[in-house]
Amino acid sequence: MLMLRYRTNTLFLICTSCGVVGSLGLVFASLFSISSATKAVPERSSHLPAELVEMLGRSPVVVEFDRMAIDLPCDREELSRYISLLSAPGPTETASPSRSRKFHTGRLVAISGGTPEWIVKRQPNEVNYVKLGSEDYLPTWRGLEAVAMANGDRSEHRDQTLSTLAELDVALNCRIETREGSRLVADLLTTSISEFHLDQKEISWTASAIASYLPPQTVWWNRYGEEFSFDTVVQEMMGRKLNRESCRGLHLVMTLTKILRIDRKGRILAPEVRESLNTYLHGKLAEAVEAQLEDGAWPMLWSQSGFSDVFEYTPEGSNVNRVLVTGHMLEWFHMLPKDIKPPIKVVQAGSLWMLNNLRSVPEETVNKHFCPYTHAVLSLYIARFLDNDRHGT
Repeated sequence: MLMLRYRTNTLFLICTSCGVVGSLGLVFASLFSISSATKAVPERSSHLPAELVEMLGRSPVVVEFDRMAIDLPCDREELSRYISLLSAPGPTETASPSRSRKFHTGRLVAISGGTPEWIVKRQPNEVNYVKLGSEDYLPTWRGLEAVAMANGDRSEHRDQTLSTLAELDVALNCRIETREGSRLVADLLTTSISEFHLDQKEISWTASAIASYLPPQTVWWNRYGEEFSFDTVVQEMMGRKLNRESCRGLHLVMTLTKILRIDRKGRILAPEVRESLNTYLHGKLAEAVEAQLEDGAWPMLWSQSGFSDVFEYTPEGSNVNRVLVTGHMLEWFHMLPKDIKPPIKVVQAGSLWMLNNLRSVPEETVNKHFCPYTHAVLSLYIARFLDNDRHGT
């Protein structure tokens, strides 16, 4: 008896009577393959994108913030002014903001009730087209990718586009501009899965995107036939030192928090991994609370156990670095579920420090350092207004 199972770019025949696996070596240009551990995937044609949408669902799993309300002494007008300031092109950018700035400020615009200008909606709640810039994406032999910089380095965090689109509730069947015409967002996911491996320099955005788009499926294969699951990804991430990831490891703990909350909606983790993840997040939260400075901000070395002393130095305690950690930290606190939260006084002290810092620095500084200040403004908006927005008050 033969059972068909698909893996990326290769079709495998599994003989269930003798356990022999034989590769037919058939390469499909646009084949994206995922299988659950218990159900064989039916045969699909090479015109997979439309079927991929049917297979995975039209929209990502969106994890909303679990706000810790703070009555901050600011109004919408003030925070809206910061959003406009952050959205404007910087002095080294052209007339159009950079892709990274669009990603960062797009989250701000969306959470404050607007729609990023590069998102086209056919209906109020249905994204139809993503217009980030046709020169930014290119179909290659690996799939659809963000165009690299002139020196060959990545022009974004790996899978930052896909992770951001998932957070903005962009479905896989939406189209995105490329150098060779429009393609589906599903093509970005195809490439991400195909190229996935556990030794990626940055894994947080990739894991976040896959956790958004893949469930209820929990197992996938890269183009080499290597198998992965959310269990193996979570274990890899918990084992990493925080200084291996960007923004002092806070994107790593935020992605792990997202996976935990998705798992609570529909089980994607094994019980023992779920328990380990709960313990891990409780531990990191306790270290963060302990590390808060007297003025309410956080230092670069915010986790006593999380940073490797190999090639690590004492990071500069500059204002921008403290904004970087404090803004990300506060955003993480708003992501955590209710049973894993810091004391409200911790969030209040951090938010007040952040608001006072915003008011004390030149506008040029805020615009130039849009990454840390975007997370800062986002955390302030969540603390002050988010639930009011949802309930129309």
